Amino acid sequence: MAGVTLNHGAGIAAVALAAVLAAAPPAAADDPCVKPICREGYHFEDGRCESARDPLTGAMSHYRPERPLCPDGWRVEGRNCLKIICCERPACDDDERYREGYCHSGPTFFGWRSHHRATCDEGWVLNEATGVCHLVDCPGRQPPPPAVAAGPEDGPPPAAHGRDQPPPPAVAAGPEDGPPPAGHGGREQPPPPVVTPAEVTRLLPAPCVDRGGAVTIEGEDFGRRQGSRRAVLGGHGISVVLSVTRWSNTRITAVVPDDERIDYSQWYYIGIQDENGHWISNISRTITICRGLE
Repeated sequence: MAGVTLNHGAGIAAVALAAVLAAAPPAAADDPCVKPICREGYHFEDGRCESARDPLTGAMSHYRPERPLCPDGWRVEGRNCLKIICCERPACDDDERYREGYCHSGPTFFGWRSHHRATCDEGWVLNEATGVCHLVDCPGRQPPPPAVAAGPEDGPPPAAHGRDQPPPPAVAAGPEDGPPPAGHGGREQPPPPVVTPAEVTRLLPAPCVDRGGAVTIEGEDFGRRQGSRRAVLGGHGISVVLSVTRWSNTRITAVVPDDERIDYSQWYYIGIQDENGHWISNISRTITICRGLE
């Protein structure tokens, strides 16, 4: 890690500052699923580790933590690193693809043919929008997954919703979604639709996009309207909501902000989140930020 830089103050101020830092308790102590990004006495704020301000002199110190902020298998959660396996894990195997509550194996010459219902072990809850199992009462204090729409327990996967898939989160069908399914008359409410996760297949332009430039997100099942969903750029300890200028079911155009947290020559992933900040698409497609002016 880089050395500590004092903003001002020396002598007796440094002694007082050291006493304050020594007394500060570490974040997420004794939690095997959470560990602080910064060393003891510091907290993560705006991309750097900052100490508490000395009550007498106002002196403080900071340093830039090493990148990536969290090791493999961990992700940034506020000022801490959260161990993913403690709280969430995919319902499908690595060689399977999750879609609409089922794990599809393949591909074969004819596509993704074999499938089985996605399930979680006892004590885990499936988020049907993402295909991720969440551990109940996780020691990492993960928020509980959102309510999901009910689907068939067995039999073939639900029929594809095509390009008119309503935006998540799952809600009861409204006037824009057409008439209720057959057999639901009178005062009975139609069941909410099964949310189809979106899929990002390509990011443009290549080989890089400028800060302040437009990025095109290509894929499927984004939905005809943006609604409450958002395009998010992330990776390397940051999460930035992009300003969307055009939204369709297969293509989104958004602007990468000229944000100093976004490093030149660095790669970042871009995916789709719902209004609660849950991923509803893959984040396996990445794009590089151009070098910028020297």
